[in-house]
Parts: sequence; C-alpha cells; structure tokens
Amino acid sequence: MVEFNNKQSVKPLGKNSGKTSGKIIALMQENPKITISEIADKLDRSQRAIELQINKMKKDKFIRRVGPAKGGDWEVLN
Repeated sequence: MVEFNNKQSVKPLGKNSGKTSGKIIALMQENPKITISEIADKLDRSQRAIELQINKMKKDKFIRRVGPAKGGDWEVLN
C-alpha cells in the first residue's frame, strides 16, 4: 500500500518488471552462462517468473541465446 494525500492505493501490477529485467540483463552480462534457476535464486523470484521475463526480452530483441540450450551463452543485444 502506498499513501498519497492521506489516501491508500495499491501499486499497479507489473510496476517492477523493468527493474527485474535490468537485473536479469546485469546478471547475464556478468556471467553469460548463468542458468534461469540461478537467476531465480539470486533475484528471489520463481523460475517461471524469470522464464516469462526472458521470453519477453527475447521477443523484444534485448537478449538472445547463443548455442545449445545446455552449454550455451546469453548475449545482451544493444
């Protein structure tokens, strides 16, 4: 809950998604071989939440996977 002019309101859903995406990208730049489960552990999020964020970032061409699913690397695109 957030107070604004003595009124309480609820923050809209998805408000932190940009922050999470930025953290995911930072982790991928730090370690291109990082796994989704490792990202989920480091960010204290569910594995499914990270998968959804990654799928959105892949669709928007912010990141891509280079190589096979096992043993490949994350590449952050500019």
